[in-house]
Amino acid sequence: MERTNRGRQRVKLDNVLRHTLWRLAEHLWDIRKTVHDRTYVRSVDFTLANGRRGTVKILLEPHMELFGEVDTPPGTAHNPHTFYMLVNPKTFLNVRNVYSLLFHEFMHLTDPTQSVAWNDRYCKETYSADADETYYGHDIEFRAFVNEFLEGLVNAFADGVSRGTDGATLWRMNREILDHFNEGGALSSDTIDLLQGVGGFDGENRFKREWRKFSYRFPFLKKLYWAGDAAAFLTYLYRIREFNPRRWPRFLTLLYAAHGEIETVIETPCDSGTKVQYRFL
Repeated sequence: MERTNRGRQRVKLDNVLRHTLWRLAEHLWDIRKTVHDRTYVRSVDFTLANGRRGTVKILLEPHMELFGEVDTPPGTAHNPHTFYMLVNPKTFLNVRNVYSLLFHEFMHLTDPTQSVAWNDRYCKETYSADADETYYGHDIEFRAFVNEFLEGLVNAFADGVSRGTDGATLWRMNREILDHFNEGGALSSDTIDLLQGVGGFDGENRFKREWRKFSYRFPFLKKLYWAGDAAAFLTYLYRIREFNPRRWPRFLTLLYAAHGEIETVIETPCDSGTKVQYRFL
């Protein structure tokens, strides 16, 4: 796992694992319609944030209600080699969306509190998906959602570079995003489009996309949208801001660091004519 300037940079998986997850995402997308029951796909090795090694079995489960989840067999919570991950192929929107889902779950897997540093009160008594306060308001999901978003954001700008988007446009969008979260600044249409692609959510239906654009320009409408749907990535972040406000300054610190990382991405040349989905920097 990579993280420079500890405490001020986003959590990044090492490049080998990120490439592995991208190839795995492509494979899961390819076979998504052929799986009708729980199906083992492969095992993946990883490194926890504290340097310990772990292993997880990846399984497709088309009958689950969630997008994905990680767990361990009973009595093995402290062993990082007993993890299994269930992902629901019926929820996949595109390859980028599958990669984002996998990255989110690996943020949980690499979090020592989910295995070697397991604590029942921290992981069970104060953490639950049954209520926004105990889900979006918990540091476990802060780590996963925020780093998933920043990973997707950096990759979205890398995609823009590879497609030949004008550098001045990318610089403007990068600044708009920082100003939006820091000061409530407005987002232009092309910046909204880029943000909707973070995490692969541009695969949602047109009504949701258009309503989201409308609500970004008129912030008082966000509450109405929250009540009806939680699929939009920005909705996750807005809920974190609402239910875990003490951590919001931390998000802004990480976003500011990612802003600088994106500037490096924009300045890094990309071979003309080469299709680059994600450039792992």
